[in-house]
Amino acid sequence: MSEIINPPSYRTAVARRAPLGWGARLVVGCGFIVLLAVVAFVAWSVYLGTRTVPEGIEVEVEVPEAVRLGDSFEVVARVINNDERGHSLVDLDVAESFLAGIVIERTEPPFAESVHVPVAQLRTYTYDLALPAGRTVEVRLQAFAADTGEHAGRFGFCIDSKAQCTSDLVRLVVLPALQEAVEEGAEGGA
Repeated sequence: MSEIINPPSYRTAVARRAPLGWGARLVVGCGFIVLLAVVAFVAWSVYLGTRTVPEGIEVEVEVPEAVRLGDSFEVVARVINNDERGHSLVDLDVAESFLAGIVIERTEPPFAESVHVPVAQLRTYTYDLALPAGRTVEVRLQAFAADTGEHAGRFGFCIDSKAQCTSDLVRLVVLPALQEAVEEGAEGGA
């Protein structure tokens, strides 16, 4: 004869399916956030790896080797279009590592919009400038040396879209102000 097995009582079933405690919820929530961060990082890496610029486009950035604290100076960003067709400079991206001690006061031509992009650690200046075939286009940035030290980073040039970018690495040293340098020299020699 077969034995009849009674189903578990309601109380036993509820106990087996009891909601997670606050500690377990915290662990699951943190795990989910970490998973989202990893997925976002991988997506961003793939996106950066697939950004290509049309052939015939060259970029360069002209920046002084050194300036003094408090000095104004100019940075010249150039796009050379050696292609047979016209393109456009959509954005000029400046790394936060460069801007850490530099203040951009204005640009010529003026940008349409400036946006801080914390994920990419840069500031984007939107232009939508025409790049005629066989021509060179310059963006002149008027800057101010606000903090001493070495300031280096990439200037990114997005051509035809925000997804087709190339860059040039720049380095600038901001020396102490002339008055400070004279005072430091006098103290060192005394």
